[in-house]
Amino acid sequence: MKLKLDLVLRLREARRLSGLSQKEAARKSGIGEKSISTFETGRRIDAMTVSQLQKLLAAYNLTLEEFHSGAFADQLMLAISANEQAGIARLVAEISPLDSERRERLLTAFIRMVDLTKTNDPRSAGRKG
Repeated sequence: MKLKLDLVLRLREARRLSGLSQKEAARKSGIGEKSISTFETGRRIDAMTVSQLQKLLAAYNLTLEEFHSGAFADQLMLAISANEQAGIARLVAEISPLDSERRERLLTAFIRMVDLTKTNDPRSAGRKG
């Protein structure tokens, strides 16, 4: 579960750090916007191929090695405040003991709440993903 969450977080944050919306990432990578969305929420991360990952990373100007590096992880952590890091760690610790079906339902519900929050946030007007 932790490895899956790590991949999902890295993938989503790699896109955000590149400054691309999901729509722009889809155009640059040739991967469908809906596929990118389902990869980033974790719903279909297990179905993502290495080729798809490489295409997305190329759109984000990252190599596979950079994506998996400690330096990239450090860059992601710098983008997240200490308080947020503690909250994320607690969330992972709380859901880890649950069975996979419950974890998946919670993750899906959480992502929907985040998406709804972004939709209602005036700072994200005109931006998607």
